[in-house]
Amino acid sequence: MSKLHVRPVKMRRPADVWDAEYAAGRYAGEPPLAFVRTILAELDRRPNVRRLRGLYVGCGNGRNYVPLAAGGLDIVGLDVSREGLRQVASKEPSLAANLVCGDFLEYGGRFGY
Repeated sequence: MSKLHVRPVKMRRPADVWDAEYAAGRYAGEPPLAFVRTILAELDRRPNVRRLRGLYVGCGNGRNYVPLAAGGLDIVGLDVSREGLRQVASKEPSLAANLVCGDFLEYGGRFGY
């Protein structure tokens, strides 16, 4: 029987990977995705839901999160990347209080959407 040789692989934490991506300019200057308009339109049709607080998991550097907040949504931005959240707060300081650095599996809270 041959011996199995296992070489340890150093794995980077997702937060470190995304911090590096955002620091290198990932998504910088890119327009929001079309689903932002869709979300706002759907919530306009459901004012009883729109008035609730929402959670955006993986808000990153705000490419899609900022236009949702600018569209009048009360929405928390959650991401594992401190760098991405720093970029959001730098662009839109008024949103800083709604940004949370953490893992959605460990984040508690009640949200309408």
